[in-house]
Parts: sequence; structure tokens; C-alpha cells
Amino acid sequence: KHLPLKILICIPCIYGAEHTREAVNSVINKPNVDVLLIDNGSEKAVKDLLRTYYMEQNIFLTINPKNIFVNPAWQQGIDMFLYNTEYTHLIIMNSDLIMQNDWVEVLKNRWAVNPNEICIPIMQQSKELPQQVDVNLQSAKEVREGTAGVFITLSRKQVEIINPLPSELKIWFGDNWIFEILRGCGYKTVIPDNLISFHYWSQNVCRLQGISELIEIDKLNWEIVKHKKQAIIETNRIK
Repeated sequence: KHLPLKILICIPCIYGAEHTREAVNSVINKPNVDVLLIDNGSEKAVKDLLRTYYMEQNIFLTINPKNIFVNPAWQQGIDMFLYNTEYTHLIIMNSDLIMQNDWVEVLKNRWAVNPNEICIPIMQQSKELPQQVDVNLQSAKEVREGTAGVFITLSRKQVEIINPLPSELKIWFGDNWIFEILRGCGYKTVIPDNLISFHYWSQNVCRLQGISELIEIDKLNWEIVKHKKQAIIETNRIK
């Protein structure tokens, strides 16, 4: 027996109040969707913006007084998702991504047919998103490597497989960890023709102090944790 669709979206926020507002507004007030906003040591304008959503229905706010970096912030969303068993799917979303209005229905209809798909939205270059799309369209392009977005859609089983994200990784390779494990296990990542978004490409990560040094540390740690990834794949490979 399948649980009714119930989605938790995790959005760490740090820079860019304007695009953060548009990102959040594109996914709130949807049926069976809760949103976890993470104030990840954000700048004042973003901090003030996030407070305006506080206490709104289906919106939760977690405050990190200092930036704990993006992968640990994603882990906060994973922890909340796993603790609350009514959630069926977790979406990890960047704060510079705007989703077309029908995204919930697109995913709902896809998962009804292909429950194990990991759906990645089309990154449209124009901010003028269509008013409506054909939510029943089932065409999609399979993506065998790389990542996009980030707008990562995960079922409960998939979250359980990739949990926990390696504590050694702070800002880099979190999406690689998720996609490489799940593709290795046999799950397909696809870009549906009717799951549409606009990406600001704000490069927020480049505004972090000491970013170059942090990336180099993550590169070294990525090599260290790769054996963990392979062990998870061998344990959870789809037969």
C-alpha cells in the first residue's frame, strides 16, 4: 500500500534576497508540500526575507547562526525528512532556481508510472516560464552522468540509501554523492520535457570566504569517501 504523496523541500539560503524570494514563492502553497527554509548564516537581506515566511502554513524555518556549509545544511533537511514518516519524497533545492507552476502535478504523474525515477528539471534560459504545461506528458531524456540545477527529487528509499551525506564534504560533491550512488544502484535520472525551471546561475558559492581552500579540501576528501560510496552501491544495487 502506497502512502499519499507528501513532499518536503529543503532550501538552504545565504545570499540573494531577490532570487531567494522568487525561488521560495515558486514552491510554496502547493497541496501536500512542506518547505524547510534553512537560514544558513545568511546575509541580512535574506535573513529578513526568511522571517516573513515564519509561521506561514507548511513552511518551517531552521536558523544556523553561522554558515555550516551546504552539504551539512542538506543533511538537516534529510534528518527532518527521515524523522517525519508521513513524507514520501524529499526535494533538495537551490535558492536560485524558479520552478514552473505545474511542477507538483508533473512529478505526481511521473511517479505514478515510474516511481523510481529521479527527475531533474529543464533549465530554461528565459525567465518567462509557461503558464501551463501538459502535466501528463511522459517523454524524458535519461541523464547518465553529471548533475543539473540543483533540484534533486528523492523517494524515501533513495534518501535512506544516500543517508548520511559524508561529514567530510562541506560545499562540493554533495550532489555527486547522491547521483553517483543512486545511478550505481540502478535508479534512472531523467529530464522530463514538462518539468521546467529558470536558473539564475547566481554562483552564490563563489561569495564564500576561503572558497578555493574549501574546494581543495573537499577534492581530497572526495577521494577518501569514494570507497564508502562503492560499498553502499554494492549493498543496494537494484536486482
